[in-house]
Amino acid sequence: MAKKIVIFGPDNSGKTTLANQISREFKFSYIHSLGPVDVQKMVRFMNDLLSNDEDVVFDRFPIIEESIYGLALRGSSKFDCFDQKYISSVLKRVNLFIYCNPNLNTICNWGTREQMDGVKENIEKIRSMYDDYHDKLVFDNYPVVCYDYTAANGLLSIKERIKIL
Repeated sequence: MAKKIVIFGPDNSGKTTLANQISREFKFSYIHSLGPVDVQKMVRFMNDLLSNDEDVVFDRFPIIEESIYGLALRGSSKFDCFDQKYISSVLKRVNLFIYCNPNLNTICNWGTREQMDGVKENIEKIRSMYDDYHDKLVFDNYPVVCYDYTAANGLLSIKERIKIL
């Protein structure tokens, strides 16, 4: 059975670096989110990749990202029209969720990286929303691990968890 891993978290939290490491080491296909596109494209994107026979690591996942960034930056999510039963049916197809969550000072160390409009000004709200999403996934018994790239042995524990999928 193909393995599906979703990496989520605020901008500048280490998602892309981690997704690339997993992709290389475990021979997973690296998939980056489509970004803010039409909701039907997002639904097809998720369904196609969750249904195929490839091991896949998602660097962002539309249902999670849109529900946070859409709500934080636009006041609504493109997935607001879907009921919780549908959202759960998609999330249940994921083998492991990895929440990238270094401390806020680390996240806010933007350097020269550009961010989508509104992200820097709303980063505390966005991070809080990610914390809430993480807590909901845990409460609903989804397989979730936290990852802080600044912590000693953080990457090692993630790799060990992937080996037992």
